[in-house]
Amino acid sequence: MGTILIRLEYEVYMHTWSSEVRDYEVDFQGIVNNAVYLNYLQQARAEYFLEQGHDVVAIAHEGINIVLFETTLKFKHSLRFRDNFTVKSELFRISHFKFLMQQTIINTKTGEICLEAKNYLCCVDVKTNKPCLHTALEKISIVEK
Repeated sequence: MGTILIRLEYEVYMHTWSSEVRDYEVDFQGIVNNAVYLNYLQQARAEYFLEQGHDVVAIAHEGINIVLFETTLKFKHSLRFRDNFTVKSELFRISHFKFLMQQTIINTKTGEICLEAKNYLCCVDVKTNKPCLHTALEKISIVEK
């Protein structure tokens, strides 16, 4: 039996966000510190929602936080100072309130996959501290993958 995932109406929306490694993001080995990759993924998630017309800061001001509650990172290749990279992001719905954002960081010059991430998200009402569904995620419908 296949896994049931839920995706944006009609097809999965693939978002890309690109940046360059800055000098303060590398460690003594000359590679991007592992914790910095989380910042890249977070920025790409925020840009993903913004491009869909939903500002995560404005959503937070409405009293709803889009929360990362679990992540799995697979490091494949290191990025170095001044490397250009792209983060590709896709969002799936895995239950009524839970979402999976799969993200891949790719070195733009070499084409190497540097990191693969599975990020589990949900919306939380700050007043009740309970899961909820924001309009930013309402249009996601069920499909089988």
